Amino acid sequence: MHSTNTLSFVRTAAACVLLALCGCQESLPPDRVPVVPVEGALTFDGKPVPGALVVFHPTDAALLDKVPPPRATVREDGTFKLTTYTADDGAPVGAYQVTVEWRKLVDKDGDVKAGPNVLPERYTRPKTSGLVARVVEGANRLPQFVVKR
Repeated sequence: MHSTNTLSFVRTAAACVLLALCGCQESLPPDRVPVVPVEGALTFDGKPVPGALVVFHPTDAALLDKVPPPRATVREDGTFKLTTYTADDGAPVGAYQVTVEWRKLVDKDGDVKAGPNVLPERYTRPKTSGLVARVVEGANRLPQFVVKR
């Protein structure tokens, strides 16, 4: 009988600890801007650019200070899915200027680091990349972005 009381006490104590921990968790901001799924593709000189970083810079004033720029890493096949808050969650509805960088990994004395950008410099700045996108309600499959020399 003593062991039953001890087991009950341990279970009650564990439940209290879990409740206390749950109360300490940070809650999500109530004003988080909703996102919709966004998929796209990118090529450079007609080929996929696996590992390239694609960043969507909002041009809508309403989004500028409320949302981190949606971003994605290009996959082996040249496709990507945008992330704003959590992996592959998408982007808010709106207009964007798009930048791209592709830094291949290089080995320097046994230390692997990002090398220089392989793409033309103009694609690293929103005003000069020439790449634009509009995200609309619902799932988005964007036209392929074509990066040239």
